[in-house]
This record gives sequence, C-alpha cells and structure tokens, in this order.
Amino acid sequence: MLRIDELRASDLANGLRSGVLETFERAGRRALEEWERLGQDDNAALAPVPNWWVPMRCARLLRSRAELIAEGRALGHCVSTYAAGVAHRKCVIVSLRVPSRDGWLRSTLELNPRGELVQHKAASNATPHILSRRAAAILCLRIQRNK
Repeated sequence: MLRIDELRASDLANGLRSGVLETFERAGRRALEEWERLGQDDNAALAPVPNWWVPMRCARLLRSRAELIAEGRALGHCVSTYAAGVAHRKCVIVSLRVPSRDGWLRSTLELNPRGELVQHKAASNATPHILSRRAAAILCLRIQRNK
C-alpha cells in the first residue's frame, strides 16, 4: 500500500535527471492535493469556539478541515495545512470578507490562542487591502475588550 508521503515515479518528472529539490516539491504538492481531497468533506469541528470570540458580520471562524481547505483553495494559500494547529488549539483561523466598491475583499487571519493577530494574508499570500486590515484591527480590538 502506498502512502501519500512517499516518493513516486511521477514525482521524477525527467526521470533521474530531475533535481532533488524539484522532485520533493512535486511530491509535496501531490501529497497536499491528496490530503485536501481526503479532507474536503470533513466538516467536524476541530476545536470549540474560543471563549473570547466576538462575532462580526465580516468575520467567520474556520473550524473544520473542509472549511480550511475551501479557504486555501479560494485564496491560493496554505491555510489548509493549519488543521493540526487548530485541533491542538495552537491557533485560530478566521476568514474575512469585507465589502468594497469592486466586490468582496477576502483574506485570512491567524490568531494565537489568546486572540492576538499572528498573520493576515490575502489571495496568494499578498498583503491584504487597507479595508481588510482595518476590519482585522477592529476585530482584534473587540476580542481584547471581550477578554
């Protein structure tokens, strides 16, 4: 039985002439795609809602593998790999959707277990729009006041 974390012949694009780094990058992408395929329907909550959480219309907690995978696919970043961190209560992931003249501005926040901002990324790990950064700042202020 093959495991998803083992190298396969398909990972060697140019046979043995493929570089080691290239080979492992292909294997890593393939393993991530397989892990996401297996978890895309897993809607079980990985952790309870933190007691400091303050709901906002534009902010939604991502609590399941399926939600993390969908967010990562939609924004083209690696948030799907944070499932273990969420499950072990090492981080809290929040999806932000802020309205703008041009449509919705989407971004993802990582908060630590105390509700403090660790990172905030837009699509493809870009810096979020100023409106998204303002919404994240308001959310963090509300969380700190709620503690």
